[in-house]
Amino acid sequence: MRLIVAFVLALALAPPAAAHMIVLPATSEAGGWERYSLLVPTEKEDTATVRIELKLPNGMEVVAIEAKPGWEGSYNPFPLGAATVRWANGRIPPGQMISFEFMAWNPPAPRTVSWDATQWYEDGSSDRWRDVADDAERPASMTVLQPSAAGAAGANTRRYAHAEHRHAPAAAPIEGEHADARGSAAPSFATLLVLVSLALSVTALVVALTARRRAKGG
Repeated sequence: MRLIVAFVLALALAPPAAAHMIVLPATSEAGGWERYSLLVPTEKEDTATVRIELKLPNGMEVVAIEAKPGWEGSYNPFPLGAATVRWANGRIPPGQMISFEFMAWNPPAPRTVSWDATQWYEDGSSDRWRDVADDAERPASMTVLQPSAAGAAGANTRRYAHAEHRHAPAAAPIEGEHADARGSAAPSFATLLVLVSLALSVTALVVALTARRRAKGG
């Protein structure tokens, strides 16, 4: 349901722009845990996606990653500062998309984080999305980490009280629905910027796929 709401919001907000791999939600709680979804479309017309990799923001620790049927998932916490989650040996045909989920503890300090993502295709080519400062044409998806309602001390207490759930080096299945740990703070200006960026990306994806279908139908 959260993914559907995000797509509706995105389509209502903005005109087309360059689509890319997207991480949802666009806002979360600093120091809390979150269930993230990575949306991966295959926009190329003649080759399928076969592997994806997402670099985690500094200070984020993965609890579990989705056991996606037909894919091999993994979490590599090393080297420090360059931890990644990866799904490989599956296939996303042209014009289709898949979402991959993982649960993680957010860094304790409120800030906006970016998600460096890479997508590989059957023909050996790849696409990469990075921080806008590094690549303005292929900007990375972003998430705003808002202050915890309990404050930084409370967030750290909750985080380390569940130490037995931290550090999951191998793929672990995510099952059932989990409570949302995000705070109820009012949207900030940074949050609105992230939502607009998300809207631009998703709308462009819809437009591109629609144009491809029309071209094939003609």
